[in-house]
Order: sequence, then C-alpha cells, then structure tokens
Amino acid sequence: MLLLFSNSLVLVGTIFLIGSLVTVRKITRRLPLGSSRTSWHAMAALISLFVIGYLGYMIVFWNKQASLLEHRMINASRIPLALRANVCTSQPGRYDYRSPAGA
Repeated sequence: MLLLFSNSLVLVGTIFLIGSLVTVRKITRRLPLGSSRTSWHAMAALISLFVIGYLGYMIVFWNKQASLLEHRMINASRIPLALRANVCTSQPGRYDYRSPAGA
C-alpha cells in the first residue's frame, strides 16, 4: 500500500510539473522580448530539470521498496569511517558516538 502511495505521489508530481511547463510556455509567448521573458525561459529550464529528475527516479525506483535492513545499511554506510568504529548500537535506531581513545 505504501509503495503504491509513493509511486502515485511521484507520478502526480511529474504531471503537475509538466502542466506548469505548459503554463510557462503560454506566459512566455505573451511576453515581449527582454529580461522578463529570459527569466521565464530560465524557469522553464529548471522545471525541465526537475521533470528529468522525476523521470529518472521513476525509472530507477518504480515498484522497488527498500526493507528496513537495507535502509539501515545505507544509513550506516554514510557514517564517516573514523566514526564507524566508535558507534555503539546497544539500542536499535540510536547511535552513541564516542570519541576515539586518547582524544
């Protein structure tokens, strides 16, 4: 159920962004040449980058759900190596960062 919800949110977000591109195109057609029109073209370029990002996310992660174990492994891999040796995980989900001996 959660997977369906997250997939639909990404899809709806993509549709909204594409709709905003249509609106930006209509606006830029009415504006005279100048800095205002150039700014709207820049806005369209940024929205296009977000659409590309959403589409890339959908290609990579569509119908994939990471388990809690995978999520913890990913988060643990982001901890710098110098701190990893000093992490105490006596309670799941809580980390106690201890300074190295002699520091």
